[in-house]
Parts: sequence; structure tokens; C-alpha cells
Amino acid sequence: MATRGGRLWSLIARTPEVIEAHLPQAFVTGAMKVPAQVLVIVVRDPDVQRAVEKIGSGLTRILPSGRHMDVWPMSPSDGLLPSVRGADCRVG
Repeated sequence: MATRGGRLWSLIARTPEVIEAHLPQAFVTGAMKVPAQVLVIVVRDPDVQRAVEKIGSGLTRILPSGRHMDVWPMSPSDGLLPSVRGADCRVG
């Protein structure tokens, strides 16, 4: 049986719209009660909705029942992407 991390990597690899993916720890004041890992997916603008739907559907099969992971799409030109990359938490 593959590990959860392996299944996540496989999901990302099977989603061609995703250029790269990261799992940083994040906290957004006013939006989150506690820090949590989020899945940041880097996609080209026309593919955002399709990629988010595919990844979201796949996460329901990977995560334990009752668990949730936010998916944050970013474009390759997003100003926050260097900070995400700097967290050194790339998937795959």
C-alpha cells in the first residue's frame, strides 16, 4: 500500500494542468483557527478550475475520512510563489 505522500505525488503527477505543487504550513489571520498544511498547486491560468476540481476530487480519496486540505492555486507569475518555494516543501 502506498503512503499518503506517495498517493498525493501520484495524484499531482496524473494532473497535467499542475506545473508544480507544494505543501507549506500556512496561517491566515481571520480565516484559519490554527496553522495547517495547504496544497499549493501552480497552474497556468486557463487550467485553474479544472486542476482544482481534479485535485479536490483526488484528495477525498487520499485523506482520512473527515479530514480536509485547502488547495490554493497559483499562477507561475504569482508574487507569493518565491516564498512558497522557499519553504522547501515541494511535492514530488
